[in-house]
Amino acid sequence: VAMQSDLRKVQVSIDALNTRSIMYQSMLDDEMYKMKNMTGMQLSPDQIQSDEHFDLFKKYIFVDSPEKLMNMVMKYNDDYKMLVSARKAASEDINAANSSYFPTVDLVSSYVQNNPSGSAKKSDYENEFKTGVNVSLNIFNGFRNSAQESKMVASYSQAKLQIDDFLLKTRYNIDSQLSKYSAAKETYLVAERSHKNALQLTGLYEQEFQLGQKSLLDLISSRNEAFQAYV
Repeated sequence: VAMQSDLRKVQVSIDALNTRSIMYQSMLDDEMYKMKNMTGMQLSPDQIQSDEHFDLFKKYIFVDSPEKLMNMVMKYNDDYKMLVSARKAASEDINAANSSYFPTVDLVSSYVQNNPSGSAKKSDYENEFKTGVNVSLNIFNGFRNSAQESKMVASYSQAKLQIDDFLLKTRYNIDSQLSKYSAAKETYLVAERSHKNALQLTGLYEQEFQLGQKSLLDLISSRNEAFQAYV
């Protein structure tokens, strides 16, 4: 009876391993599809783990300086460039609205050719060249110009707030991702050490199983732990 119960436990452990294997295979396939879409590389998991292709990831230069990443965003990000252009356009609109307050000055010139008739002397009616300056100020547009200026100032303030909001969110995302990256590096080192220890434990259990010191259930359980440490 005890042997039958042990066999049942072994079968349960095997089924659990198979279930986890299917689940992790699905997760792996999902990540492989993501990598293909992001990089264009269509590789198998075995190829990724080989020295030839895995070096692509090992040699990837991860920028871990927040200031450098912010500078890269401000230099290359299209959304940021669009926001800056909107702010610049709003600033130019403000300048145009302010200029409407100033008077307009026009330089006027004309040439008059006199043609005396009858007994008039031509010397009394010489041709003339006239120049003048016209200065005009539309006092009735004051309220309209003021409203237009207020509208442009509001647009500029909105554009500036959008830039500030974009930069704050970007900085938060950068800090968050860098924190995750740092934690992932430390977790990877611990997981790698745990996997090596689990493999060594499984090797010892195999030897003890062959000597009759460990049961098949113990061996399967140790392999389960090694598998968990690997994934």
